[in-house]
Amino acid sequence: ETGVTHWPRVAGSSKVSLGLVLPVLVALLRFWWTRVMFPATDQGTSSELTSTRSDWGRSVLGSLALIAIGSAVLLPWSSFPLMAPDETRYAEIAREMLDSGDLVIPTRIGLPYLEKPPLLYWLTAGSYRLFGVSVTSARLVPIGAALLTVLFTFWLGTPILGRRAAWLGAVLLLTCAGFLLSGRFLYMDSLLTLWTPVTFLAAYVAT
Repeated sequence: ETGVTHWPRVAGSSKVSLGLVLPVLVALLRFWWTRVMFPATDQGTSSELTSTRSDWGRSVLGSLALIAIGSAVLLPWSSFPLMAPDETRYAEIAREMLDSGDLVIPTRIGLPYLEKPPLLYWLTAGSYRLFGVSVTSARLVPIGAALLTVLFTFWLGTPILGRRAAWLGAVLLLTCAGFLLSGRFLYMDSLLTLWTPVTFLAAYVAT
């Protein structure tokens, strides 16, 4: 430890006050976030960042391959009878929503059902409108959510780890039992499984 000598103030007045606590904390948090947690890296010149036609073509081919693999894994289960009680409940709520035309208040057997967020009902009702009321139409919603999860893993993972690693990571999703189950059944889990990694990956890319 070393002693510190403070010279007496001969003019002016101190600008230090309690009001500076918050701005200093904000500045420290910004420094910690941008310099410590996610430091900027050398991204090269603008010409290096410009996507070439061949890079775009490889991304499209990679996406189409993921759609083909995911569809081959998920679609064969789409016509399996709905599992009670969850799948049958959500399918019925969406059917009643479509029949009544009321997209605000979900109902089950004519009674308001407000226990869950309505996005799954809206999407299922939209699938009914496009493809008719059927088990397969209802299951297209979780299957679509699973395929979008795979695609976003590839798209958002590419700038982080590179195209090859991102594509392999997306394929690995299709080997996870829990992921495949959430993508085959009309549960809330399918949409939660979509939005959670998309949110975290997008935040990581943004920072």
